[in-house]
Amino acid sequence: MSVEDLLNLIGKYLGEYNRYFASKCIERNVCKFYIIDERGLIGGIVYYILDNIVVLYYIVVDENYRGRGYGRKLVETIEKLNGLDKIYIATTRSDNT
Repeated sequence: MSVEDLLNLIGKYLGEYNRYFASKCIERNVCKFYIIDERGLIGGIVYYILDNIVVLYYIVVDENYRGRGYGRKLVETIEKLNGLDKIYIATTRSDNT
């Protein structure tokens, strides 16, 4: 699976507005991403690091795999990969488009 697949999943569940900003963040090398790919794209996360703090920008799990711990697995993986003590989740309202 590719970053484009992740961006399509973000667009599907979070809207094209959020897909656009995630793509620009990744294109400009501000954001990093991680994908869970088991028998197809399950979910992914887009994040950035600011002053030794991980900021989770987008977390998305396909609706067919929700409730199985994949969101938690994504966050735990980012914690392990970056070894930083502080993680923040950027949030917004669902009608913020």
